[in-house]
Amino acid sequence: MYFSQGIDIVETKRIKKVISLYGKKFFNKILSEKELLNFNYSNTKKRNEKLSGIFAAKEAVSKALGFGFRNGVTYKNIEIINNKFNKPEINLVGRSKKILTGLKKKNSKVLVSVSISHEKNYALSVASILIY
Repeated sequence: MYFSQGIDIVETKRIKKVISLYGKKFFNKILSEKELLNFNYSNTKKRNEKLSGIFAAKEAVSKALGFGFRNGVTYKNIEIINNKFNKPEINLVGRSKKILTGLKKKNSKVLVSVSISHEKNYALSVASILIY
């Protein structure tokens, strides 16, 4: 059995500042094409809050994988997509998926979970990986 967790906290003002400096260039660096399609840019307050949560979640998942953002893992390799109940779910692609596959044993099952929370000026995320 393998179990790993990652955690990250982001100040929403920091994300707001980066968005004001780089705009869509920042969105394109952080979000995959699938995430960009699901992302609403209209409401500035909600946009900053949501992107802060996504950013924290991607950081937490990268830490749970054990590498952070190195060895070919990028922000676009980790997709955060909300299901029909608005719960964030993880979709790993590219290098991050290969790393997870490398951790698996034959016939093992994998559970990757993420939780995102917002409080005033912060977004927090915890990610867990369980292979059993």
